Amino acid sequence: MKLKKPILATIGALTAFAVIAGPLALARKDSDPRVVAPTPRVLTATEQVSKDRDIRPTGSSLGDEFVLSQSLTEGGVAVGTADTSCTFVRVVREDGKATPLAISLQCTGVAEIGPDLLLFQGVNSFSPTSPSVSRFVVTGGTGKFRDARGEVRVTETGKGTSAIALDLA
Repeated sequence: MKLKKPILATIGALTAFAVIAGPLALARKDSDPRVVAPTPRVLTATEQVSKDRDIRPTGSSLGDEFVLSQSLTEGGVAVGTADTSCTFVRVVREDGKATPLAISLQCTGVAEIGPDLLLFQGVNSFSPTSPSVSRFVVTGGTGKFRDARGEVRVTETGKGTSAIALDLA
């Protein structure tokens, strides 16, 4: 019964958010059916360099880090680079098992596309035994990305390669 009050408070807060945010989101949505949402720009990323920093205990654990540098191409043409740094913020495993059941990473990154920079960050959770799709929020940039907002989606396509969808508003 001790949980009843916090659960009701949480439900109340979520309901209040939905009542306020729902109509605001609908009001912003363009009602003109002729307007077509832009399709995301999709880049191919190929790992160039990666570095792991494994702190104790050995193996995937809280605080471990990895840094990744990738080359970016679009339609087979080089367009830039992406650099990302991630820290393990959650590791779930069965007692005595080496391979985690789930991992959460806090990542920040920058993509240099031509002369412009696109900044992104996010927390992503995944299972190490299944392919992952990571989602990051765009936090800013320079040049044509100066006022960028939206999402970066990274889908693993093979060992050391990913498809990066830039879904910018």
